Amino acid sequence: MSDEDPIEYQGCKLCGKVVTTPRKHKDPDDGEPCEGDDWFKYTNRQHNRFCDDMEAAGYEVTHYRGRFYYEGPAVRCRSAWADDYNEPEEGEALAATAVVCQRDDLGLGAIVYPR
Repeated sequence: MSDEDPIEYQGCKLCGKVVTTPRKHKDPDDGEPCEGDDWFKYTNRQHNRFCDDMEAAGYEVTHYRGRFYYEGPAVRCRSAWADDYNEPEEGEALAATAVVCQRDDLGLGAIVYPR
């Protein structure tokens, strides 16, 4: 993790895409374009740092609405016995950032996000 200011990220409320600048793309569910007001700007410095660290580690960051009113970036993790090797294990995701994180169980996997 560098001492530089993190890049500001934004998450799409419709499909979960996380980017540095909002751009037109299609919602994977219905094929309709996402609109500019459907973006959630991450103003919390730790959220932006989390995105920087996860992208540097090569993990896909997604926009997540979780429990306790959390809304922000997250990384989906596979379980240790899953066959999907495109997602990191929970320990790998936690080790990729110095940001204090918490997790939610998602059945056969988990999701890790800043606390």
